[in-house]
Amino acid sequence: MPEEHKSPSHSHGGHLAPTSVALGPALVAGLVTGIVVVMLNVAFAALIFSGEMSPYLDRGLGITLTSAVVLGVIVGMASSLPTVIATPQDTIAVVLAVIVTAVATTLVEDGHEEQVYPTVVAAIVVTSLVVGLFFLLLGRFHLGRLIRFVPYPVIGGFLAGTGWLLIKGSLQVMLDVHFKFGLIPKLGAPDLLIRWLPGALLGVLLFALARRYRRFYLTPAILLGAIPVFYVALALMGIPVDEAARRGWLLGPFSGGFHWPPMQPAAFTFVDWGLVFQQLGNMLVIMVLAAIGLLLNSTELELATRTDADLDRELRITGVSTMVTGVLGGMPGYTEGGLSLIAPRMGSRSRLVPLVSALLSALILATEIALIGYIPRMVLGGLLVFLGLGLFAEWVVEAWHELPHVDWALILLILGVIVVAGPLAGVAVGLVVAAVLFVVSYSRVNVVKHGLSGLTYRSNVDRTMKSERLLRDNGDLIYILKLQGFLFFGTANSLLTDIRARLDDPARRSPRYVVLDFQLVTGVDSSAVLSFTRLRQVTSARDITLIFTGLSDTVREQLGGAGYPLHDAPDQRVFSTLDYGVEWAEDAILAAEHTEGDTALPLIRQLAPMLPPNVPPASLMAYMERMEVQPGEYLVRQGDASDEMYLVEAGEVTVLLEHPGGDPIRLRTMGAGTLVGELGFFLATPRTASVVVEEPGTVYRLTNAALATMNEREPELAAAFNRLVATILADRVVNANHTIEALLQ
Repeated sequence: MPEEHKSPSHSHGGHLAPTSVALGPALVAGLVTGIVVVMLNVAFAALIFSGEMSPYLDRGLGITLTSAVVLGVIVGMASSLPTVIATPQDTIAVVLAVIVTAVATTLVEDGHEEQVYPTVVAAIVVTSLVVGLFFLLLGRFHLGRLIRFVPYPVIGGFLAGTGWLLIKGSLQVMLDVHFKFGLIPKLGAPDLLIRWLPGALLGVLLFALARRYRRFYLTPAILLGAIPVFYVALALMGIPVDEAARRGWLLGPFSGGFHWPPMQPAAFTFVDWGLVFQQLGNMLVIMVLAAIGLLLNSTELELATRTDADLDRELRITGVSTMVTGVLGGMPGYTEGGLSLIAPRMGSRSRLVPLVSALLSALILATEIALIGYIPRMVLGGLLVFLGLGLFAEWVVEAWHELPHVDWALILLILGVIVVAGPLAGVAVGLVVAAVLFVVSYSRVNVVKHGLSGLTYRSNVDRTMKSERLLRDNGDLIYILKLQGFLFFGTANSLLTDIRARLDDPARRSPRYVVLDFQLVTGVDSSAVLSFTRLRQVTSARDITLIFTGLSDTVREQLGGAGYPLHDAPDQRVFSTLDYGVEWAEDAILAAEHTEGDTALPLIRQLAPMLPPNVPPASLMAYMERMEVQPGEYLVRQGDASDEMYLVEAGEVTVLLEHPGGDPIRLRTMGAGTLVGELGFFLATPRTASVVVEEPGTVYRLTNAALATMNEREPELAAAFNRLVATILADRVVNANHTIEALLQ
């Protein structure tokens, strides 16, 4: 248990001791995270406001640090997770740097330098408002789960691309130029080498140590320690601080402190709004990746802290805070996973942690931002190299061992596109390729969940023993396919190919009925209609009836809307359930075998082949009461006592499972020569279902009292009757076993 949760009675210091114990870790965790947040946001400002934007770096620092304060306070205080640290993120910063560079470069080339800063600030504000509104809508309408459908390799590819952009951005920060490919050969020049090589080595050192020693204080300690090392190196080389600043080795100098707002309202008249809205594509990239990052980080914190997070609340809170930062001229951000885990690992779950962390940024803003100007650019560049290498290691090196090679290749493809054409093109290409791969992969999924026949799947209709034997002999005339998933051209065409193979199989009798069950089908694409139309042509030409069952209203509308005629015809039938569809096919087989007359035989003739030769059926019928029944009449009511059972001579009855507020469910339909209610009768349990007459006919009722008299007076007759019941029940079990075996294959 963390120390701040201990009861006062467990402390030697009375009621004050737990507060002091809780306060210490919270302050230390807040201070450590605050230092990292400041360093990150200084690096992000240097990344965004480099090259043509360097004259505005002091204002850019105000923008990033203000964002850290607003996000840190609002999210930290209102989050469903404790000790959450929210701040601008590297994925946002690199894309925002692309936006700012594009805007600034265009305006400078067009000779409109006076519009550069107002247009850049407007682009940052619009980005924050768009991202914040997106978060709010996701949280308000519980749509955060949709973000999880973005293909994993696409996320990995962009994060790998983010690693490249961070490393590229580190050169921009250390060299204070807009990085172009033509600059690559010049990096070996001595005057440039001394500006970027130490930072690159620092980033590599940070990466190596962080991978080996996972200590929360390691990164801030090395970064803070690198600053005095830099100044000691300056002294040893005899280079004054002013000279280092003139050579561009320092972030500053800055002439003044922080002044809010970053831009006066009147300056918005200079904004080139057309140029701002040209960047909506990159803003969309920030929007989607920020949502993904927030949900992934929140889920990671859930697992690490064993705390249930309200993801919709996290989206709403982050949306509000991001829109506030936009109003104040700040940039978007969200929960930082690694920093948010520092406090729990130190034993603190206090909301004082994010507050202290945010106040450190506020303190720097409220004092003299000029002090930040003495931070060496190589230190900030080293931090960006460290972040970039971490993403490269995770999504390029480690992903090779963890992901399928196709997914890994997609990551490399997106990375390559980002390197050549930028983040928007990389994400667009990634989504297109992922969609194509999904279609190809899904088309390989077998749309047939179970392939059955009339031998392995029977309708819930009990028939005479003669009819049962005929259905066993001809069950392969019914070909049943239980379909699943979403049907489109690829899967529907595979289904057509499989059915044709079955019809052309010389080793098996060709079916007369092809049953397609759609109960597990989630949807049908209009392109699938062509395959079903061709299938009907194939079956109709071979005098095969095509039977559709289990069609939902949605699937009916999709097939009908695409032009497929879903109605009964000589070559096609449509039923609500698979049970009714198979029953119709069984009836058709029996009708073709001319067994209709079996159902009209008197019970005495139906019982004769079921009883031993030495047991006359008339002796058994003497113990039963003959009853004429009409449609709608109840033989058995659900919940009643099981005092009798019935033998059906003529007509038809249906066993229904009734439940309040819903339509009854048909369990079985039973015709001539079948038993009704025998299970409850012999088990002496209340009726579990009702039995309703479907067609007028005749039944014979056997009561408990009559069976007791039979056992007493004619034990051999009673034994023969018991064997008859056991045979019928065993036959049902055999049919059920065949179905189960087929479903398990």
